[in-house]
Amino acid sequence: MKIEEKIKNLEKILVAIWENEEFRLYEPELFEKWKGSKTLVEGPERESETETDAGHFVLRIYRNKYGYWLYKTWIPHIGYCWEEDQLYFLPEFFK
Repeated sequence: MKIEEKIKNLEKILVAIWENEEFRLYEPELFEKWKGSKTLVEGPERESETETDAGHFVLRIYRNKYGYWLYKTWIPHIGYCWEEDQLYFLPEFFK
């Protein structure tokens, strides 16, 4: 089953966004829990629902001692310049 399908109906808590040169922190306590060692559980996998001429997101699921995390990275297509990463905490995700 694809990552998109697994997380579609799950609660996702937005922790932080890195957009071009800007960093926005939404959940400082969760961000502290993200830091440190973690294990890649699934991915990388292209997110089909965000596919445009400008680019697409790549999804990865990580695990650490606090739980599971969704990390989305924007991959621009040729001719487009945009950098974005999004970090979400997945309180109900179980592989």
